[in-house]
Amino acid sequence: MNQRVAQLKQQVAALIDLLEYQTCERDKNTIRELWKNKVVRRRMSYDEIEPLYSLKTGEPIPNFPRTIEELDHLSSQQADEILAHRLLPVPATIEAKRALISSLIFLKPSY
Repeated sequence: MNQRVAQLKQQVAALIDLLEYQTCERDKNTIRELWKNKVVRRRMSYDEIEPLYSLKTGEPIPNFPRTIEELDHLSSQQADEILAHRLLPVPATIEAKRALISSLIFLKPSY
């Protein structure tokens, strides 16, 4: 019985650590974007965007689009990879995927 309780305590501690880590990474993204005042802005194809941080690795998401134009031309597979790094469910259509990624960086979707 004591061994089982110890295992459960260890599992709970690991889950708490994971939640703290994910919260920290989400906060990094939110603070960075709010600091830049990107909540509402004009969409220009040459505007540079910074990569979001992965909730899996804590690092910038690899191959994240560098501009809004690149974001608007993401393939379905590229969008799936980005959303997987953010631990989000993947919508069925490429338009919905791009809109979700745009919302993560506080852009209004372009539809």
